[in-house]
Amino acid sequence: MGIFDSAIGYFVRGGLCMWPLLFCSLAVIFLAVERYVYYRQAISDTKFVMMFCKEMTRGKVSEAAGLAEKESGSAAKLAKDILSEKDSLGQSLESVTYEKTDRYLNQLSDHLDYLGVIIGLSPMLGLLGTITGMMGTFSSMTGQLQNTAGVTAGLAEALITTIFGLVIAIAGMLVHAYLNARYKKAMLDLDAVADALISGLSGK
Repeated sequence: MGIFDSAIGYFVRGGLCMWPLLFCSLAVIFLAVERYVYYRQAISDTKFVMMFCKEMTRGKVSEAAGLAEKESGSAAKLAKDILSEKDSLGQSLESVTYEKTDRYLNQLSDHLDYLGVIIGLSPMLGLLGTITGMMGTFSSMTGQLQNTAGVTAGLAEALITTIFGLVIAIAGMLVHAYLNARYKKAMLDLDAVADALISGLSGK
């Protein structure tokens, strides 16, 4: 209970700017969990991508289709979508393949921009809270500046929001870096599958 009470005490002393900072921290946690769970389902195994591309390069379309049926994730779904429609696509094979690839990439990149906003917003909210806190401190100390201990305590409390803002931004940067790495891997895999489909089905 001591740690919890201390956290509540810091939050209260931080002022009104602590509320949007609290929202930012909860948003980082939510986005991290939501994207992590989604990526576990939406990102295909790289081993599948390599085997699928290998089979398509050899012209073994039926074997590649069999691999896609057994796999989950965006790359496998792209392969199944195109292979199931290959007879009706004709000259539009390339455009349809890349259009579907872009749609899957958009789904994978959802919410990553929100993390970027939070990373930039949190330190600014912290700085705003510090500035307003310092203004309040100096206003309350008018005519009592000889009380240096009081001024120091007030400034320390004003810096609480800056600390919280920086902590949230650092955590957000770590989460964003991890998720962005997962997204780039998925993007490379989707592009590889798309190229293999176009090359294998069009005879290029």
